[in-house]
Amino acid sequence: MVLLLPAGPPSRRKVRVRAMRSFSIAHASIIALRVKRRDREMRFRARPNLRVGWCSWPLFAIFGGLGTAAAWLFVVVQRG
Repeated sequence: MVLLLPAGPPSRRKVRVRAMRSFSIAHASIIALRVKRRDREMRFRARPNLRVGWCSWPLFAIFGGLGTAAAWLFVVVQRG
């Protein structure tokens, strides 16, 4: 197995962008699991939730995803 690494250490900006991207992906995956497996009983379901129609939407994941997306946009635009 060959592991390719960049020549130098990553810049702080790249680290921030990658961290925010990973948090956004985590929030999106929680939302996707709630929608995809809505009929399945879960052992633990974090609160608060908003029940709309056939699905229980996780508010912490929605607001967290919006927050990290806004922070990512700020970092990208700030660099401009």
